[in-house]
Order: sequence, then structure tokens, then C-alpha cells
Amino acid sequence: MLHGSVQSYSGVPSKGFQVQGAVYPFPTKKFDGGLSGIGFSFGLTKSAGSEVSFDDGETVSEYVINQGSYEAGIHYRHSLASLVSIDGGVSYGKSSYLIPDAPQEFEVPDTEYTYVGGAVHLDLTITERASVGFGAKYMYLLDVGDISSVDWYGPGRASGLGFDANFVIPLPHNLYVNGKLNYEKFRISYDGVGVITEEDGVSESNDATVNGSLDVGIQF
Repeated sequence: MLHGSVQSYSGVPSKGFQVQGAVYPFPTKKFDGGLSGIGFSFGLTKSAGSEVSFDDGETVSEYVINQGSYEAGIHYRHSLASLVSIDGGVSYGKSSYLIPDAPQEFEVPDTEYTYVGGAVHLDLTITERASVGFGAKYMYLLDVGDISSVDWYGPGRASGLGFDANFVIPLPHNLYVNGKLNYEKFRISYDGVGVITEEDGVSESNDATVNGSLDVGIQF
């Protein structure tokens, strides 16, 4: 969403794949079956077969969406009580939304948000291996991609927030089903020196995404 006379890009649903993993090699309790202590995580998402339509007044064309992200983090997880665990961590990641070969008339700049983040996540144990969780993340942005070029909106002050929820359902043989819902929002307040910022009076932009996934994993 853009504050000014420029039309907002509402986005389209995108499908793809996701790979995630986490390891806690030094648990505070070695035989309680739970994750604890210092941990490391990595996640990767990539769109596949997603397109967006653009009508230039003469023809309607389809353009491929290249959307993806990665994140690597270090954590510390601690049990506050028998039913509650808290996980705090820092991470480095990148979230991008690119539309290659789109015409200039489309007026949707490529975004590549590179960030350092701090997050906290709370898990509530329902049974021995079933749980629900909620978390929040703040992202300090290092780069935002083409949107900050003076040919588009120009430089500005940027930050990001994220919220997540998840559930874990146990399966036989240490397998589990993990469902996740993630919301991220990046905000940029422009300095007023970009071409579109000056022409259309755009003061800030808000870029939000919602991702959902259902994973099958193994715990050992």
C-alpha cells in the first residue's frame, strides 16, 4: 500500500515450496524429549509456477512471479514451566518479490528486503508431543531492493515486523505434522528524492505478506 496518488499493488496468491530445519545440539536436559538450550535454524521458501496478469490497454500479458526468502538464525530455548517454553533468537535473512521482464508501465518495483532480526516465540504444551505456539519478530532492514532507487521512490527509513502462529500434532515413529502461519509487514518512509515520490507525493509504503505451510517432520 502506498500513501499518495500511486495505485497500490494488491498482489496475487503465490504457490511454492518450503524447507525448514532446526537443531538444538546442547539441550539443558538431555533425556526429557524436548528442545532446549542453544539452537540453530535455517529456512528457505521459493515460488513455483506463479504468475500475475497485466493489462496495458491493448493486450493482457502474464508475467512470472519470482518470490522467495531465506533465513538463518541462532536461538536459546528455555522451559519456563512444564507446559510453557520460550525461544529467543537473532537471525539474518532476505525476502524478495521480483517480476522479471515486466514492462515499465506495470509500475511495480522489485523488492528484496535484507534484514537482521530479533524474535521471541512462546510454545504451550498440550500433550507430551503436541503444542501450539505464537511469536513476534522485529526486522532491521539493511536493503530493500529497487524500490529505494531514485528512479522509483528513493531512499528512506525502513523497518519490518512479523507475527507467527503454529501447531504440532504428533504422529507415530517420532514423526509430526507442523502447521504454520506467518505475517510480515515492511514499512518505508521516503525522504522525498525519488522520481515517483516527487511526481506523485508518495510519503510511505507498506508491503505485507501472509504465508501458510503444512510440514511433516521427524524429531530425534
